[in-house]
Amino acid sequence: MKAYIFIIVAILFFSGNFIVGKLMVDNIPAFTLSFLRCSIAFLIMVMLAQKDWKNHRGVLLRNWKPIYALSLTGIVFFIGLVYFSLHYTTTINASIVEASTPIFASILGLILLKERLLFLQYVGIIISFIGVLWIVTSGSVQQLFSLQFNVGDLLMIFAVLAWCVYSILVKKHMGRLPTKGSLMVMLGMACITLLPFVVVEWIVLDIAINWDTSTIISVLYLGIFPSIIAIICWNKGVETVGASKAAVCLNLIPVFTTIQAVLILNERIYIEQLLGGVFVIIGVLLTTKLRSPLKVSHSLLKKQEIN
Repeated sequence: MKAYIFIIVAILFFSGNFIVGKLMVDNIPAFTLSFLRCSIAFLIMVMLAQKDWKNHRGVLLRNWKPIYALSLTGIVFFIGLVYFSLHYTTTINASIVEASTPIFASILGLILLKERLLFLQYVGIIISFIGVLWIVTSGSVQQLFSLQFNVGDLLMIFAVLAWCVYSILVKKHMGRLPTKGSLMVMLGMACITLLPFVVVEWIVLDIAINWDTSTIISVLYLGIFPSIIAIICWNKGVETVGASKAAVCLNLIPVFTTIQAVLILNERIYIEQLLGGVFVIIGVLLTTKLRSPLKVSHSLLKKQEIN
């Protein structure tokens, strides 16, 4: 029970990322918000990863290219696109689309890594893809054929694709890298990479951030809770119940996000969101239930490092 409490707490913080991000995107532009979040997380990881840096500095410096590729896909593009998408779509839609990540990961794995899939996995991919299409077209077949999509949902799909590329890089490179040390370096690289985007945002948008108490608390939340504390809770839970059982709990992210969106943001739930979400979750369960426990464990643990 204690382990599942840790997992639920982690999922609450992960879903809270959508809520706080939605609250902040009208006050702080996407890449600036990403930069602030990464900067706070980086400062915390500097304190937590001192031992890793001391013992494995040579390994980290020699592997700066793959680490930067991980930073670019998993932090810069993924987090930036998530916050950017929240300008145009609801937190409910964004969380449901993110729940389809295993589906897109399976498709890219099939194309790039030649991974073999079982028949039911193909069925799961098709079902989830129908669910995503249903969401981005608001359940309108006419929008589908006229290629009229919600821009925010499309940006969220690109964010998911960026994460899937990151996951492939994780599989290829992270086995030889220290976890805390590599995360610290990735966050540092992300801060440097995001800085030019931040400058452009400030020049083009003529930003005037309202630094009131709620803004400060929100930015600190993003840098501490989904970035650090949620990781610790998630890993403690996975150590006890195993990654396969914990994986099922990830489907609670859109559920918790929806509840918080209705209570905090006063968002409305529409039938197309419910139907699309059901299709996505059924497809994900079919696809991931048949995967190797070792692969599930590896990908899930790495995903939650910077979600």
